[in-house]
Amino acid sequence: MTYLQLIAVILIASVVPSTLANNRVKRIVGGRPAAVPPEDDPVVFVYLNDHDAKVYGTRDKPDGYYNFRGIRYAEPPVGRFRFQRPRKLRLTGDINATTAGPPCPQPDPQNTGIIGSEDCLFLNVFTPMLPDGNEGLPVMMWIHGGGHRRGSASQYGVRHLVNKKLVVVTIQYRLGSIGFLSADSKELPGNAGLFDMALALEWIKDYIRFFGGTPNKVTVFGQGTGASSAVLLSLSQITQGLLAGVLAMSGSALSTFAIDHNPLATGRELAKQNGCPETPVLEMVKCLQEVPVSTLIQADSGLQELRIAAQGALAGITGLLGPAPCIEGANDGRFLPNFLPEGPLDGLLTGQFPNIPLLTGVTRDETAPALFGKFRKEILNNFRTSPNFLNKFLSGIVSKSEVIGQIFNRTDELVQNVAAKYFPFLKGDPDTIIKNTVEVTGDVLFNLPAFHMAKLWSKHVGKTFFYSFEQTMKQNKHGGKEFLPGLPLVENDGMEGGVGHGDDLPFIFDPEPLDGNTSFSGLSLTDHNDQKVLAIVSNFIAEFARTGEPKILDSGGESHWPPFSEEKNNFVTITSKPRSNVNFRFCQMALWSGIISRLQSATCEALWGITKFSEDALAVVDQALQKGEKSSAVVSTVLNKTLQFENGQVGNGALLNIFGNKTLLPQTDSKVGNAAIINKVNTSFFPFPNVPRSPIG
Repeated sequence: MTYLQLIAVILIASVVPSTLANNRVKRIVGGRPAAVPPEDDPVVFVYLNDHDAKVYGTRDKPDGYYNFRGIRYAEPPVGRFRFQRPRKLRLTGDINATTAGPPCPQPDPQNTGIIGSEDCLFLNVFTPMLPDGNEGLPVMMWIHGGGHRRGSASQYGVRHLVNKKLVVVTIQYRLGSIGFLSADSKELPGNAGLFDMALALEWIKDYIRFFGGTPNKVTVFGQGTGASSAVLLSLSQITQGLLAGVLAMSGSALSTFAIDHNPLATGRELAKQNGCPETPVLEMVKCLQEVPVSTLIQADSGLQELRIAAQGALAGITGLLGPAPCIEGANDGRFLPNFLPEGPLDGLLTGQFPNIPLLTGVTRDETAPALFGKFRKEILNNFRTSPNFLNKFLSGIVSKSEVIGQIFNRTDELVQNVAAKYFPFLKGDPDTIIKNTVEVTGDVLFNLPAFHMAKLWSKHVGKTFFYSFEQTMKQNKHGGKEFLPGLPLVENDGMEGGVGHGDDLPFIFDPEPLDGNTSFSGLSLTDHNDQKVLAIVSNFIAEFARTGEPKILDSGGESHWPPFSEEKNNFVTITSKPRSNVNFRFCQMALWSGIISRLQSATCEALWGITKFSEDALAVVDQALQKGEKSSAVVSTVLNKTLQFENGQVGNGALLNIFGNKTLLPQTDSKVGNAAIINKVNTSFFPFPNVPRSPIG
């Protein structure tokens, strides 16, 4: 080789790497932190326990965050592995994470068919940044709701949370019989879906640092049955040390839909519907493992229809319509640790809490969509034709509450008190009957479980935060149906009324299709006040994930969110003008919790005394207060309204006489005069003039 040839080779060798670097279209990150996040579609390099992998994702064009969809976190749970605990899967080789995995098998919300695949244990990772040498971002793992039967990881668009500098992981878990069928035995112990969630948490612990998250700051959150599962996840010994916080929306471990306390009966009924033997259990399991997945899902739907046909609205709103998580006991007979060795209430009462903060809350009128919609005619017809319907209905609801069973030895007197206080006039107009039914069912099925869990959590752990979501979306009154189609609790049949179950979801997520890959023109928030609430909610969720303490975002910036305590029951009302309050449902929770001292307070005597007369009387007072009228004007307003009573009309003088003579201060035997009672109404019963009194303002 001549001298000139040698010089040419050296020049070419020095130019080519530079040229390739300038034209590179992908960049590998992970392993060693990348100096600058890639501007194009990312490739994350993973190395763990002698296994390496390249995970190919995409970049969201409008917002610039990174999407990794359809990542397997477990081996396919098919064939002889149906109903069994999930098997861990290590990431290895080249992994295409550019499209979502299929949802778990479930009824197709668009028709009468079945959608999804039994091979469905996938998760999605959304991150605003990839590793850059600094500490990773907080991580949130989302568990979707849907009555343990419906939903997917891909139907919840998370851009609002990712834009708050959070890494969000949405997971899929087995649903229906495939995820929760149990025979209460070692052959079929159940809770496969819960073990799926636990394995997804373990995956996050192992791999999330390669995607820009920190494994030491993982918050699990969910809605409805996803919320109850999130709390169960935090209480299980299986997941100890994996979580930094819990956010439970409209669900708790004490909800009526959280636990199936008779899983064997459910298992036998489904075995019968699928043409399998009910005993011995091993033969039942072998038979069910051979049944086509579509047949299993159809049998689940058949069981739901049977329960609604037998119990009507009672079954539809209590939510336990098929297989669900169950208590396995301390020993499963196989020397394996169980997910739920005891009931969650037993564990909470004995102080078995993880030392992590809890943020929980409810929507103002959880059962409103179903009771104003799907079950309205049934409820009104039963009130009209069955004299004992109310007591039977209330007894049925009370019997499903483990919390009430623990508080009261006998519930017949409770039912009578509840009927008298929530339904003072059984011959009211239809809307009033439905409104009262919404209020009583919301209190016992949602408010009481959340309140009781918050009370116990605050007592044993301390960092507990509570909210009541009360914003009605302007262009779509019931946004929950966009995320929870097919769930009886949200089937409003086009009727409007209240802020119902799931109506807070559009203020956190964008609705997407179940499969995550098809186009979808979902609703978006266009109203200014709705957009303000979206900012408020996404901000307090992000603050909770970062610090363990939410903050209230208002016009003056961020303000302190007072923690819930057993004494004050602090909570925040979520609207476009959020407000910090005390004494959540003060008298109602006292009634359901048997807190006698509260029931005897002046506030509760005033509340229950007034509501005995007429809902309309309170509506008149509330309307006057909303207008900012003073006490004298309120008196005048009430005096000038003639109110319908059960057997005629209440005149002006009679109305104030009732107010004065029926509402007593417990500290004294004296009666309360007109001015005093109106003042009491003004200052105690309606402490916030802009907050509607009734559950449906």
